[in-house]
Amino acid sequence: MYPALIDSMEKQGRDLLSRAVERARNLGVNVEGLLEVGTDAAETIINVANNLNVDLIIVGSRGG
Repeated sequence: MYPALIDSMEKQGRDLLSRAVERARNLGVNVEGLLEVGTDAAETIINVANNLNVDLIIVGSRGG
């Protein structure tokens, strides 16, 4: 659709995620950041949960 826009948004998301992971680790939190891109949010989240066999997924919608 708009590849340059999507690439830019994905880069911004990865940069924000990287900073959040670094902040959490500096506080002693065992954390892993993962950014997934998909067209169906629920399906993408479920697939990640199943593939990683995780107990908790935190989904963010705003930077901070």
